[in-house]
Amino acid sequence: MDYNYRERRQNARHSNIILPAGELTLMYDHRPIDLFKFKDISPFGVCLLAAEPAKQDDVIQIRYHHKEDQLDVYGTMIWQELVKNDTQSHYWLGIRFWPHNPEPNISLFDLLINNLAEQKAS
Repeated sequence: MDYNYRERRQNARHSNIILPAGELTLMYDHRPIDLFKFKDISPFGVCLLAAEPAKQDDVIQIRYHHKEDQLDVYGTMIWQELVKNDTQSHYWLGIRFWPHNPEPNISLFDLLINNLAEQKAS
């Protein structure tokens, strides 16, 4: 077994988004952020529900990792909206994918669009 994979799986889980054979992770400037849902996915960006707001200059990384491979997509926050309830606050983030490397962007879009119905984000 790959030691790096085992080490990563022993870390605290930051994602409630479990996809086929793996999970989605959100990071701001390489810091993991709790992630709850996604919606409004396109080849150019995605809307994610996160535990913390992003700063305008944060490098946002979306990672899909599973046993065999890892897919990293980078982007920039273009808008965010606070969602409050009695016990906690979350933030819907509009993220624009960086256009420099379109292949991972399209791969992530294909993966998420096929699983969007299961999320039922409101």
